[in-house]
Amino acid sequence: MRGSGLRRRDAVRNRGRLLAAARRVFAEHGHEVALAEIARAADVSRTTLYRTFGSREELAATVYEDNIVRIEERAAELCGPHTRTPDSETARHGLAWTVERLAEGPWSP
Repeated sequence: MRGSGLRRRDAVRNRGRLLAAARRVFAEHGHEVALAEIARAADVSRTTLYRTFGSREELAATVYEDNIVRIEERAAELCGPHTRTPDSETARHGLAWTVERLAEGPWSP
């Protein structure tokens, strides 16, 4: 049982490293960069990359979704749960602008 817990922690750590590396490498070199380059940047094997993300599309979609979640979380922090002040409206407009920019080039939030 102890071994499976350790493997699970490794998998979580590797996933985070892969997402961070993919975000950086995609931003620098575009989404067609060799996946081996992302694995190198994350300091994991290509096998680990493919075990974690089955395809380039899955990795890219996960980076994109993670960026959206980060933006939504930041907007929620700025707006508060039920705030309707001019500041929260500004934050909402900022969020809409950011999402539009992500749609144009989704690799960096």
